[in-house]
Formats: sequence, structure tokens, C-alpha cells
Amino acid sequence: AEQGLKIPGVNDGYRVELHKRKMRALAILPNQVRATLAAYADIRNLDQRSFDFFDALGPGLSLNVGVALSDLGRHQAAIEAFRESANLFGGSSPHYHAQSLIGEITSLLHARMPEVAADRMLVLAHVLPLISSVRDQKEAGAILDASARWMNVPAVREARDQLREAIRPAR
Repeated sequence: AEQGLKIPGVNDGYRVELHKRKMRALAILPNQVRATLAAYADIRNLDQRSFDFFDALGPGLSLNVGVALSDLGRHQAAIEAFRESANLFGGSSPHYHAQSLIGEITSLLHARMPEVAADRMLVLAHVLPLISSVRDQKEAGAILDASARWMNVPAVREARDQLREAIRPAR
């Protein structure tokens, strides 16, 4: 990504994609918080110059920002990015809607917000039957595992039951 950003004449669309890849890669490396956030700032600077382009890119950018923030352990900020992505993908792509919800729910559980996570789990339980992604099914199963510690919360128990029903065919 860094090499690609050095190429003269690269259009803003490719530059955004390269910054996004750089941001995601840096987020999983130790001691790269500042560099990750700088890559995100670079994306935002391009956003201001290319507003129309980002209207179309918005959901994917939000999803990737959510993943990077989650990888950095900044779960509150990740929740916001994932929620924005879920709202934007909600009517257009069940797969990316599910990916956004999975990220949001995982971050909510890390942030110890089980009731809110339960609400989003119910939404995910309605989206999962619309897609055939094995990855999404496995990640939904991981949410069941991660939410088990809140089984005594009635909303979580109900959401887990509905989510389990939605992923049963893939297990």
C-alpha cells in the first residue's frame, strides 16, 4: 500500500483503497496506533476533496474503519463505524450488512454492553438466512460463544436462541 501511494498520478479512488489497506494492515501490528490513525486521517482528507466518490464508498469505508478500530481495541469508536456501515448496507447487501452487524456485536460484547448487543443479535438473526457465507455463519457462532457469559441476561438469552436458530443449518 505504501509503495502504491508513492506512484504519481494515482487517482483518489485508488488512493483511498491503498490508505484503507494500509490502515487495516497497521491496525493488527503492535505499536502502530498513531500510524493507523494517520492512515485514517489521510482517507478523511481525501473524503473532503472527493465527496461524491465517498458517497458510494461510504459503507465499505465505514466497515473497514470499524475493523481497524476494533483491532486497535477502540471498541466504542468501532461500534459507531460498524453501526454506520450496517445502516448503509442494510438495504443493499445482506452479506456486508451481516459483516457490519458481526463487527458491531463483537465490539459491543468487548465493551460490556450485552443488552445492546442482544438487540443487534436479533437483527443479525434475521439477516443470516438471506446469505450463504460460511464465514458469516462461523462468525455468528463465535458471537454465540462470546455472549455465553451473559446468559443470565434475559435479552441476551432470547437473542442467543434466535441467532442459534438462524445458524443451525450451517453447523
